[in-house]
Amino acid sequence: MSLTLDDLLADAALELTLLSPGRRPLRQITWVAPTELVDPTPFLTGGELILTTGSLLDADDRDAWDAYVGRLVRREVAGVGFGAGVVHHGTPAALVTAARAANLPLVEVPYGVPFVKVTRWIADGIVASQFSETLAASRLASKLAQLVASGATLPVLLAELGTAADAPVAVLDIAGEVVASHPADEGWSLAELASSGPQRDMHAISLRGAGAVDHVLVASTRGRAALTALLQTAAPILSVELARQLEDQGTRAAQMEMLLAAVRDWTTPTASLARLIKVAGLSADAPTVVVALRRTAGAVPALAWRMRLLAGEHALTVRQGTVAGSLLLLLQDGGPDLAEVLLAAAIDSFPSAPLVVGGPAADAEHLRMVVASSVTQLARAESPTRASTFDVGAVVAAAAARGSVAAAEEFLAPLIAYDRRHDTRLLETLRTYLRCDAKPGPTMAELHVHRNTLRYRLAKIESLIGQNLSELPALTSCWLALQLHDR
Repeated sequence: MSLTLDDLLADAALELTLLSPGRRPLRQITWVAPTELVDPTPFLTGGELILTTGSLLDADDRDAWDAYVGRLVRREVAGVGFGAGVVHHGTPAALVTAARAANLPLVEVPYGVPFVKVTRWIADGIVASQFSETLAASRLASKLAQLVASGATLPVLLAELGTAADAPVAVLDIAGEVVASHPADEGWSLAELASSGPQRDMHAISLRGAGAVDHVLVASTRGRAALTALLQTAAPILSVELARQLEDQGTRAAQMEMLLAAVRDWTTPTASLARLIKVAGLSADAPTVVVALRRTAGAVPALAWRMRLLAGEHALTVRQGTVAGSLLLLLQDGGPDLAEVLLAAAIDSFPSAPLVVGGPAADAEHLRMVVASSVTQLARAESPTRASTFDVGAVVAAAAARGSVAAAEEFLAPLIAYDRRHDTRLLETLRTYLRCDAKPGPTMAELHVHRNTLRYRLAKIESLIGQNLSELPALTSCWLALQLHDR
């Protein structure tokens, strides 16, 4: 618990009278400072309750009281207790006016209540508060340890900490990006943390054990106690959990790289692919949802972390790897609507992230198609997108998986052999012609050749492969063959 002026007012034995309520919520009282100095601020750290009789100030000097209050407000004191009947008959009206105008809490301490009584009451309250916080920290440590042992995710641990602290909490990376938070929609800013004063609204503890990239545990105290004991208790446990997740990622990384290489290698037999799926800790026959996330230039690891944690909230089994510099997640055991649920969550959590959700894939061969489709669509995705259930990339993947690479090589062999014997560019011409949608003008411009040269090359290609390039089936066959050959 934190100690505020309301707690003092609630004790009838102190006989205090509230003259200025101050801005709510009230600041925590960190200590009590009896002083008659006109400017005590050099000796204050913030959060003190000032006790004074105003012996050095004229009761009717409004400017002096305005300046006095202004200095205390800037120092972020918890309030002022004015001892009436010692120097001044009562609390000066000028002080009351200045305190109300500045939203500074002000109470009158009657003549019969010595300052030492107030001081002792605050000291006892701070000790009791610290003891209570220590007990709460002990209970939190036990609960977090139980959750970690049961395999709880980082968001679950933060939820437990946030509940115990009665405050929003989060883990940020070194760039200030949110890795996980509770509540999930809470806004966070390292700039706010850096600018906070002695009674700051944010509190941070470094999680140096979380791996190569530093992470920070932050709490939004909003005028309450800093909750240091709770945060310091949770920090080592959260740090260990982050380190464990990073280590687990590293252990699975080699297995996932082998799996994803096999998925992208169209010549890998289905039986071998199924074995690699099992080695990576997945089921070869369970529905698998694929998430492809593009790592844009300058992107920090936090987005990948957040996506990984979000996936863990919706699926029991999550494996992570990289394909061509992009993050790829494979998810199982998440329910029949996992893909739709995950896409909706991604749109809600980071609507501008370039990612694609594909699947579910029914088996190893279908997984090959879903990965191909997701990676292909990721190249042009600018926000969370659902992968098409059927696209050309997936068809090529399926065809390649069934031995069509050899057929494609045989189909293109006459062009490859002719280019090798005569030092020509027929294969490149065909590839460019198809990339330009079979339009002669753009093809000539890209190849820097005359119309007659292009016409001669196309005729030669038709004679070698036995296809009429003015017909759609022939163009489709050539395009598929090149896709399989180029892979």
